[in-house]
Amino acid sequence: MAYQFVSGPYNILYAGTSVGTTAEGITLREEKLQRDIMTDEHGEGVTDMLVAGSNCFVEFDFVEYTKMLPALYAANGGSASQGDIFGNVGKLMSALGGILNISPVDTRNNNNQTFIASTALVVNDIEILLSSRLRQGPITFRLLPDPTTGEHYAVS
Repeated sequence: MAYQFVSGPYNILYAGTSVGTTAEGITLREEKLQRDIMTDEHGEGVTDMLVAGSNCFVEFDFVEYTKMLPALYAANGGSASQGDIFGNVGKLMSALGGILNISPVDTRNNNNQTFIASTALVVNDIEILLSSRLRQGPITFRLLPDPTTGEHYAVS
């Protein structure tokens, strides 16, 4: 189920670096995982399900490509000028994650909650846009649970 914060654009701070604003709101997608339970008397039919955890994702369209690209490379251990992220091969992705802080641009709005994830990872590929018309695009972060609280994110 997706939760849409549609109070307008948001400011994004990732791994301590401003990556600009979103084109609109953000989508928070919580994916519930379960394992099917089957019994002999029902053949291949599912008789129940076992809760097996959850995954959490944040999706939005960024509008400031010149801020987004350097921040993504810096957070993932590479350099945008060199295109080098191969130094991270074999590392745990959690070591490359950063704090994701999302706050509304218009704080006068009634829905001025700040969204914070302690460990966010870039899920999709980092695309290098070489056309002046391609200055905004989609980005997806996967949120890992906080090791102390077990929560994927906090809203304040």
